[in-house]
Amino acid sequence: MSFSEFENTIKTNLFSVFLCCKYFIEHRATSPGSGRIINITSIHEDIVSAGKSDYCSSKFAIKGFSRVLALELAPKQITVNCIAPGMILTQMNQRALDDINYRSEQEKRIPLNFAGLPEDVAKTAVFFASDDARYITGSTQIVDGGLILNRVQGSK
Repeated sequence: MSFSEFENTIKTNLFSVFLCCKYFIEHRATSPGSGRIINITSIHEDIVSAGKSDYCSSKFAIKGFSRVLALELAPKQITVNCIAPGMILTQMNQRALDDINYRSEQEKRIPLNFAGLPEDVAKTAVFFASDDARYITGSTQIVDGGLILNRVQGSK
């Protein structure tokens, strides 16, 4: 992997999160009340894949950044949490959308036996944004149909 490829992924994934948080925090400084920051990582924040050092590193960094930010913003009643999706049927998984055989093979690795939809991630974000999650900060919610459980056990 070239340095420019690694740098581009870090800038895209990590710097964008940093800047969104920075501008949100600056805006909240002039507004009363609590707030919520919800960052998107990936199951690859903990489960790494060969050949993806840029992507995995960026997602791990977002998790760490979010946890530090959760500590720093707690006195302001701003919670910071992450959502770590697994296989979600978006353009990022275009091959699974286009090739049903490939998708079926991938879904066999997921304990629930199906890939997630964007709505699955969105509903988790809605929860984190709600008052029901007011006492949750510095955490990551995995949304992957149990895929990470198999990866931790070493299955491929």
